[in-house]
Amino acid sequence: MIREAIIENLDVKTKTFLIVDMGCSIGPNTFFAMQNIVDAIKDKYHSKLSLDSMSPDIEFHVFFNDHVTNDFNILFKSLFSDQKPYFASAIPGSFYGRLFPLSSLHIAYSCCAVNWLSQAPKELIDVKNKGRIHYDGASIEVWNAYVAQFHKDMGVFLSARAKEIVPGGLIVLILPAIPSEISYSKIGYKMFTFLESSLIDMVNEVSHS
Repeated sequence: MIREAIIENLDVKTKTFLIVDMGCSIGPNTFFAMQNIVDAIKDKYHSKLSLDSMSPDIEFHVFFNDHVTNDFNILFKSLFSDQKPYFASAIPGSFYGRLFPLSSLHIAYSCCAVNWLSQAPKELIDVKNKGRIHYDGASIEVWNAYVAQFHKDMGVFLSARAKEIVPGGLIVLILPAIPSEISYSKIGYKMFTFLESSLIDMVNEVSHS
């Protein structure tokens, strides 16, 4: 689906493509995604220029972005274990704000990262929130607080990318969602229930040590 979207919608004229994976972490998934994007761009522009006697060489610069606490050493050790068809750089920092100069990016990609909020909703910081880390099983007030924070964060994210992406460039977002017709109270995420109890136990253990 992403390959088809790139081939159909990417509309820029350049010999050097700048691509970023926002929220890359340290695993191999980021390498698979970047390779697929690079291959899709190559397919698009080589087929477009197939009638030419010689297609121009296309170069790629891939940026890997995540929080400053991300272990980029592990990421780049894995990256250079074999030859990649692009130049690579790390861009530490939150994607809830500007990371690149005006009109510099051709493709901004993010997979299962934008769904993580920039911060817990201020309404829920009080201990009366019962130690929850997710809206599963919570009241409608908790749900609304998460929705409001997501809308705020997404607005900041898209505003920053709008300044950074060149005309004709693309933003590719993959994130989990639920159908609007399904009530949040009917969605069970028991994984978070177990996770939050474990986190509370860890906090209590540290505070009592």
